[in-house]
Amino acid sequence: MIETGSEPFLEPEAEECTAATAVASPFTDGSRFPPPDPARRRLLVALATLPSGAARLAHAAQPELATVRRGVPLQFPRDHGAHPDYRTEWWYITGWLEAGAGAPLGFQVTFFRSRPPIDPRNPSRFAARELILAHAALSDGTV
Repeated sequence: MIETGSEPFLEPEAEECTAATAVASPFTDGSRFPPPDPARRRLLVALATLPSGAARLAHAAQPELATVRRGVPLQFPRDHGAHPDYRTEWWYITGWLEAGAGAPLGFQVTFFRSRPPIDPRNPSRFAARELILAHAALSDGTV
């Protein structure tokens, strides 16, 4: 007996599992699956179309993106940071470290900034204006 709040719960006694009880159907027609339900089917179809409908709304108006042009000089310190008018950019940090026993250890960290194709007029606070991603790698210089 297990106490569950105010009323005791009696555990059922274990039944011996036989081939007949293992495949017994809970449905009156003997099938292993419930009979089709038209309302449930309509609901599943409606739910399946939601992501594509939401995607069409999100991509309705693409943001205007700047294009990279040859010969445009960099201007510092302005060009040290992100350029939100462009679709994608990335920054690398690479170098060598000295491990405890003096062994060389290489590293690389890359940061990516990407502007998703979401309508800039979308008022939702969940509409991502940019995505920031990163990855890192270490290398053993003794190998």
